[in-house]
Amino acid sequence: MKSLVQRLFAIGILLALSTSALGQANTGSVNGTVKDTQGAAVPGAKVTIKNVATNIETTATTSDEGTFIFPIVPVGIYSVSAEAKGFKRVVVEGVKVDVAVPSTVNFSLEVGELTDEVTVTGQGGEVINTSTQELTNVVDRRRILDLPLNGRNPITLATLTAGAATSGGERATRINGLRQSVLNITQDGINVQDNHLRSGDGFFIISSPTVENVEEFTITTSTADASATGSGAVFIRMVTPSGGNEIHGSLFEFHRNTIFDANSFFNNLSGVPRAKLIRNQFGGRIGFPIRKDKTFFWTSFDGTTLATGVTRNRTVLTADARQGIFRYRDTNGAIQTVNLFQAGGIGPDPFTNKIISDRYPLPNNSIIGDDLVTAGFPLQCRLL
Repeated sequence: MKSLVQRLFAIGILLALSTSALGQANTGSVNGTVKDTQGAAVPGAKVTIKNVATNIETTATTSDEGTFIFPIVPVGIYSVSAEAKGFKRVVVEGVKVDVAVPSTVNFSLEVGELTDEVTVTGQGGEVINTSTQELTNVVDRRRILDLPLNGRNPITLATLTAGAATSGGERATRINGLRQSVLNITQDGINVQDNHLRSGDGFFIISSPTVENVEEFTITTSTADASATGSGAVFIRMVTPSGGNEIHGSLFEFHRNTIFDANSFFNNLSGVPRAKLIRNQFGGRIGFPIRKDKTFFWTSFDGTTLATGVTRNRTVLTADARQGIFRYRDTNGAIQTVNLFQAGGIGPDPFTNKIISDRYPLPNNSIIGDDLVTAGFPLQCRLL
């Protein structure tokens, strides 16, 4: 019995530590100071942060120097308030917390009754990070939605960060000239790379991030702090959206059709119609409260259907070859002709001729084949 209790206790400790580690990897922080109008620190002031979407509140008390910090804060929009005896209560609205980026809110309290309130809107935290030495770029929800994405993979936007050099998509990108093996990509604190391919293709992600299931992500290219879990020199940290007290959702459908596509130059040259391409990418996401201010639900779906065709140029017999008349070049390079049926003293087999004429069209190009006995005929192959 004692052994079982010890095991359960050890499992509980491991779960607590893992939860804490994951919390540091997919959250931000809020810090700042509380001072009076003369610039003197206000110790013992009560500071409260409130998530606008979920109404979840967390409180802290300022130190003797008037400083405060909330080290683990889920990504979102917050209102931050400070209050102390003998001062008016101050509320700062619209403070944005990004993953792995500290937001700083500094208060200046005016003398007055605690029942009086001063509201500051539109601060949104500091744009320039003065709390750490990290070089971090935030790709927020607005950028993910507004910037063009081929394939709806938001990680493609990582190629726009300072220091990124690419010869194609994100999988051909180097950041600060480093190998892709130094990349560390996480979603909600969990590594989502294919680590078997990481040394040569660090951007290969097994979780298939999309516009719908990524709220935002940050790219830290230098001097990452201890919250950057795992090995690496460049850290990309994605955050999955979460539900709130209001119902929010979206639907999308992208359609491509053959009738809107132009034919290729070589297909036009050979008289081949354009290849079939019908592509539908569809899905959506939804979040809503299960129990207001307590429990929330969020999910997303992204699906793709594709029906396409490709042109294949195949070798077929010429009209003369089907009658047994073959052409070849002799040792001098001159073209010679021989009738194999006459040389063999036999005639063409009607059954075989019918199969050839029914199943194999006559050639219409000399791109492949020897142009003596065989030539090319392009075929449309349907792929589902």
